[in-house]
Amino acid sequence: MAQVQNPPSSALVKLDDATDLTDPGPVCVNSAKVLPAINSKDGSVLLSLRVNTDDVTDKIVIRALGLFVNP
Repeated sequence: MAQVQNPPSSALVKLDDATDLTDPGPVCVNSAKVLPAINSKDGSVLLSLRVNTDDVTDKIVIRALGLFVNP
């Protein structure tokens, strides 16, 4: 997860979670807390997903993504 700078010429990486998720079924995962917290006034948040597959016929279905925000 990265925070896009203003002006949007770069993005500062706030969280890089390299947890190896190998469960073939549905799974819910919580990443570590981002410290210092992301502040919306500092710019938009960019979420990138790192995906590695063993077979080009493998399928990955993302049914939902959530972002916990503390006030």
